[in-house]
Amino acid sequence: MPMEGVAIGGTPTVTPLSAPNKAIASQEGEQDGVTVEVLELSRAPGAVVNALVRYRNTARRRSHFPT
Repeated sequence: MPMEGVAIGGTPTVTPLSAPNKAIASQEGEQDGVTVEVLELSRAPGAVVNALVRYRNTARRRSHFPT
């Protein structure tokens, strides 16, 4: 499953569809109130590492990725 079964969009009161995976590491992001969490790391063929990360917005305002 490429994404967790959680609601996308809506308001901050939206209840997730499933319990979020526990992070194995986290760090504050570049924007205030945004935390980057590592959920899973796995090796792939050819010296490649796959990382599954989640951006969590805990601020009371919207956060946007640069385009």
